[in-house]
Amino acid sequence: MNNVSGEGGEVHWVVGNLSRDESEVLGVWARTASARPDWRPALVELQNRGVERIRFALHSDLAGFREDLRARFPGATALPSFAQLLDRSVAQVAARHRLPVAERLRAIIVTESGVEARAALAAFETSRWGARYPVLVADWRLALEQGWALWSLAPALRREVLAGDGKAAALNRSLRKAVDRHGAFDDAGAAARLVQAVLPRELRRLEQVGVAAGAEHNYHRECFGSRIAAVGS
Repeated sequence: MNNVSGEGGEVHWVVGNLSRDESEVLGVWARTASARPDWRPALVELQNRGVERIRFALHSDLAGFREDLRARFPGATALPSFAQLLDRSVAQVAARHRLPVAERLRAIIVTESGVEARAALAAFETSRWGARYPVLVADWRLALEQGWALWSLAPALRREVLAGDGKAAALNRSLRKAVDRHGAFDDAGAAARLVQAVLPRELRRLEQVGVAAGAEHNYHRECFGSRIAAVGS
């Protein structure tokens, strides 16, 4: 579940990922921007369209979303999107530091337990990167608190959740590139139409190449590796 914001308003979209790794664009909604994003109308519409159960929902900003989700889908668990958090984190550091920082942060996601995840974050905090970028430590500490339930899942299910998260992050990158190429929109409706056109096409492309949780690691290595003259300098 994601959004694109602009002067004219916001566009929200939802992509569903089933346990057999089939994905579908469930909806796109445009509305006027407000201080607090309200997912209730979209969640109601999902119910009206036939979505009976949501087990896990990943979102880049859980403030308010978790409450809206549980109101419409009791039993659903809201988790932070670690893949998108990784994208945001590496975007905040100097270009020459992005690969080593991404490697350290990626190590947190792929740990096998919550205890190991906290230990990996502690290792990052005491490293030169944690000292240089303390805001990342705070962001990831909050994400671990919000997403602690992820490490209580069976390994196979946790991999499925992370695979869906990686696919959603890849869609998010593709859509934002399309938005950047397009330029300014006249209104939120025009932005929604672009989203409606781009999302299904990109989803089909990702299904063909098979984006999984592990592919996120390769993305960051390929994306940032060519721009690093000296790793760790």
